[in-house]
Amino acid sequence: SSIASYASRWCASRTGWAVPRSAVLRDSNGDYLFQVRNGVAHRVPVQVESDGDRLLDISGAGLDPALAVVVQGNYELADGMAVREAAQ
Repeated sequence: SSIASYASRWCASRTGWAVPRSAVLRDSNGDYLFQVRNGVAHRVPVQVESDGDRLLDISGAGLDPALAVVVQGNYELADGMAVREAAQ
């Protein structure tokens, strides 16, 4: 399994959800992040609604506010990979 750091909390914003800038990645398919469910990383497409210094306001139909968001090590992940939380 890959080691990742993930935030257990993220907050609501005017346009959707605010997440750390490091949580959002981009490839040829657009912006996305990884959420963790039962120790497995799941890729979730997102739209960046606004861009701040440390936080991005995002929206996306697949986002689950009950799940953690990966904020470090996410560039090494693929959808469905097993992850474990990095020691703090």
